[in-house]
Amino acid sequence: MELLISNAPLVSAQIGLITPDDSLCRQLEPHAAMPAERVAQARVLSSCGIETTGRIDPIIPHVTDDSETFERVCHDFAAAGIRLLAASVLFLRPAVTKALRSSDLNQATRDRLSAAFQSRVRLPIHARKSVTALPAETRNAILDRLRIAASAHDIMVRVCACKNPDIASGACRIAGRVERSARSRQMVLFD
Repeated sequence: MELLISNAPLVSAQIGLITPDDSLCRQLEPHAAMPAERVAQARVLSSCGIETTGRIDPIIPHVTDDSETFERVCHDFAAAGIRLLAASVLFLRPAVTKALRSSDLNQATRDRLSAAFQSRVRLPIHARKSVTALPAETRNAILDRLRIAASAHDIMVRVCACKNPDIASGACRIAGRVERSARSRQMVLFD
């Protein structure tokens, strides 16, 4: 941590939290830190002057997209000093679908998720093939609920454009802030 703190202007961090519910978190992300640990990590990073963004990615339709979940996540992130939240709604690639089928999700959660994707579209993103996504109107409605909860806590929401090219622009900065250095002109190899 000392190395990060001593280089805080050069460091950025993102802490993901898709649900504040420990039980659901264990089902969705069985090997990840529990929500309270993630919020504590965000608080430490933020309090040390490290630019820290919260991530709610993916938002899982009919599972983690309710106003209460958004309110709790935004409350927890705001208490940790987070003022920027990157977000995206779940889209399905074959590997994601396979992982969901073999996951520890209980049947009720699987059923809710299945119901969400009854209405779906193919969406070309920065991947080899297009993915299965919810219609733009549905994703926008989910993200609007998140924005309402976030604004109540003075948090700005940035939608991941690489995963939502039809409804977002810009970058969620998943790789951090990239500053271009002044480069010298490349020399010519042949005249």
